[in-house]
Amino acid sequence: MLIDVAEWRPDILQEHLEELEALWNRRLGAPRSPDLEAVGLKRCDARIEAHTDALVLADEHAWPSVARVLTSDEPAAAAAAAMVIASAADAECERRLVEVFSTASAETRAALLAVLELRAGPGLRAALRALTELAAPVEASVWMVAAAHGEKTVPPRRAHWIDDESPEVRRLFWRAEARVAADAAPHQRGGPSQSDYLRALADPDREVRRSALEAAARTSQPWLLERLRRTATVPAARTIDEHILLAALGGPTDTSLLLAIGRTQEIGWYRLRVLGACGRAPAVEELLRVMREGPAVEAALAGLAFFRITGVDVQRPARIPLIPPDAEPDELDEEIKSCDVERAEHAWQEVKGRMGQARWVRGIDAESLSGDQLPLTLDLETRWNLQLRSAFERSSTSLVFDAERFPFD
Repeated sequence: MLIDVAEWRPDILQEHLEELEALWNRRLGAPRSPDLEAVGLKRCDARIEAHTDALVLADEHAWPSVARVLTSDEPAAAAAAAMVIASAADAECERRLVEVFSTASAETRAALLAVLELRAGPGLRAALRALTELAAPVEASVWMVAAAHGEKTVPPRRAHWIDDESPEVRRLFWRAEARVAADAAPHQRGGPSQSDYLRALADPDREVRRSALEAAARTSQPWLLERLRRTATVPAARTIDEHILLAALGGPTDTSLLLAIGRTQEIGWYRLRVLGACGRAPAVEELLRVMREGPAVEAALAGLAFFRITGVDVQRPARIPLIPPDAEPDELDEEIKSCDVERAEHAWQEVKGRMGQARWVRGIDAESLSGDQLPLTLDLETRWNLQLRSAFERSSTSLVFDAERFPFD
């Protein structure tokens, strides 16, 4: 039954828009979140779809509110408006979205880009391509939208973006490279050379380095594992993303390198995530040592890594402030549940005989998991690492990762 125009209450439409903003605020941080399980992303996307459908159905009754929010300084709010417009496929609304996209701040453009990578019909993509005299960050963003939707067109200025003065442009170059080249046969890829990759891995911007690493993994660069192993011989906070990637891609022979990283105090808390991603028995033993001997916060973080390997939750109800050593507590500090080391040790005695030489993820042999069929109960960071491994080994038929699909299912 069609809804009478008089029934479109502005306050209800505003509620839909506010809910959509809150959901996009969550989704923008989702791709590699260790705190959000895949089932949570699935529910989030279902709610985004429902609120979006309501606003699209309202048509011109919702447009004034959507248009106002589109120009918001809050990235998640702008993303919510962009989602409605991209779903409505209205040419005039799309024209306004393209205009805002081309002039937005870097932070807001990144949020709009996150939406358009997931939903942008042919008309909207054509309107983006029609933009002229663009600054490099905008032009690279337009290419990223095209790459996310499977278009293979290479912009004329692409070769210059790899060394662009803007970190945003350099990041987008590598992100788009991963999407464009990943589904091409090795002899068809062309693209950046090994020296281009290595230069990016020395970039002062961490996100550029991470994007280049992921592009190397997704395009199965043959030199990558050896590079990661060499870097692991000198563990450092600056190369933590390389250490985590080695844990995701490496084999049993890399365990000693990963243990050395896990014992390097100078790296800070990230070393415990390396051990959690390693997933092998020696890493569990090291985590138990930290739970027994380390400060309370490190013990709690080691307990989380223990859970990611064994699937056994060893948290206590009591919470402690999540603050670095020697930092002054603040009432706004995040909190983490403390760790029950006795429970962890008891659980380990029960399961370690079954583990053997395997690499576990939540108590499951990781080698038995396909990038195409991963449990929805896994957190998104773990799933992302498993999907990177599948892409690197070319053992998966899916080249689109979890948060790169909408809706996720």
